[in-house]
Amino acid sequence: VSKIKQGWISVHRQLQDHWLWQKKPFSPGQAWIDMLMMANHADNKFLLGNELVEVKTGSFITSEQKLADRWGWKSRHKVRNSLDLLQNDKMIVKKNYLST
Repeated sequence: VSKIKQGWISVHRQLQDHWLWQKKPFSPGQAWIDMLMMANHADNKFLLGNELVEVKTGSFITSEQKLADRWGWKSRHKVRNSLDLLQNDKMIVKKNYLST
């Protein structure tokens, strides 16, 4: 591994407001980085319908349709396939949230 590929960088969430980030459709890499920036930096609670939902640090709740719209992708199927690939490569953990 070259020295250039070692270490880490920090990316400010304000990147999401930059004109470069607004160009659609997103690449799969942009979609992954976008999810990293969407993740909570602290535990949080929000109201979903009539239910108070706790979302842990490093997590977020959304839908395939919302991600498709956000990334400029034409179908939920493309989102689902991309999320499955990321999960299979252990880059994300996808959980289904079903309100009871």
